[in-house]
Amino acid sequence: MNLKPTPPPEPDQAPPDKDSSDRLFSILGRSAPSGRLTSEKTQRMVDEGGYQVTGFVITNHLGGIGIVDKSAVRWLTGDEMWWLMHDSAQIGKSLQPNV
Repeated sequence: MNLKPTPPPEPDQAPPDKDSSDRLFSILGRSAPSGRLTSEKTQRMVDEGGYQVTGFVITNHLGGIGIVDKSAVRWLTGDEMWWLMHDSAQIGKSLQPNV
């Protein structure tokens, strides 16, 4: 599998206010068991790393995963997602913020 990292876009707006974590949780918390942790990590990356939310990761009951970013969608199996998130640790390492 050959995945090439894409650098994040330059931020073009100020970081959202501190209520944003609660807004993120309101989207994630209803459907994801780890919604609170996901929203807190996301908010920290936005606040401290200059990132913006540009998409979502969705998972169905069979373990199929879709990564939606702007107009692009990438479909992955559970095994491919595991590889991406765990085994491919060096991909994007130079882009990782210190958060």
